[in-house]
Amino acid sequence: MRTSWIIIYSIVLHATWGAVLAVSGEQLQTTAIYTLSLFIPWPRVEGAALLLISAAALWSLRRETVPSMRSLLGVIPQQLILMASAFGALVCIAKSQFADGVIRPWTFILVDQSAIVLLAILHTAALVEHYVGLPFVDALRTYLEKLDEEER
Repeated sequence: MRTSWIIIYSIVLHATWGAVLAVSGEQLQTTAIYTLSLFIPWPRVEGAALLLISAAALWSLRRETVPSMRSLLGVIPQQLILMASAFGALVCIAKSQFADGVIRPWTFILVDQSAIVLLAILHTAALVEHYVGLPFVDALRTYLEKLDEEER
């Protein structure tokens, strides 16, 4: 079974965030990890949690050649972190204010935070493709093509 690069990118991203938090011990108040900081206010513990989530996701992808419920459970925490980060970014966009309090136009924050929002969406799609399978993706593609044809 082929693994999506977006899942691997998410593993590396969370491992990087985790390592920085674990080593620095500082509350960084960056938009992408601020939402998680609300639930885990201790930076080193937050870093350890992110490292553990990365390890679980990596383990689940290397554990079995055929996707299973056991391997899916290993990537669900990563998906939840991505969704929380995307939600936090969307809140900052709506408020026109970064997590650290810096006020900017919502368009500026949208451009700055669009990567984390898109990552959460693409990671979701990758999980659906990986665990539900290509028939779902093919059905969605066919449906979107029909919608496109109807517009013409």
